[in-house]
Amino acid sequence: TSEDDRFIPDARRQILDLRAKEAAKDPCSRSIFHRAQCAWQLGLHGDSDGAFADGVFESGEPKHGGPEEHGLIVVRLRHPREGDAEIQALCAALGTSVLRGGRAPAGMALHLHLSDVPCISCLGATLQFRFRYPGVLRVSFDRGRVLTE
Repeated sequence: TSEDDRFIPDARRQILDLRAKEAAKDPCSRSIFHRAQCAWQLGLHGDSDGAFADGVFESGEPKHGGPEEHGLIVVRLRHPREGDAEIQALCAALGTSVLRGGRAPAGMALHLHLSDVPCISCLGATLQFRFRYPGVLRVSFDRGRVLTE
């Protein structure tokens, strides 16, 4: 995805805002130093202002029923990956009424922007999503943690 994509700068801002909010509560928060974040947006291609659903997740306890509920197989690496931020975003998108029926409407796009390079388990889950919904998923990521601007 190119840098001129309007979603990416907004996603980076959302991630930095989440980290700042967590740092204000606890300057040693795992959100600042260890947990990866994923900003996501489900909407129509080319309509960044008209999202059906969006948000930001950070790695932690799985939400939205977890990947098994949505038919995603997540590989365990050193530790369970069901709570990785991008897995949670995929599950949130799969839980929307737009995708629950198993077919994506024409022009649908799911954008994911990750704060870090995705692990192999998360790459596998994104490929499963891509197989189910060809042409819908767009993934971008930063190459690692940026602590200051």
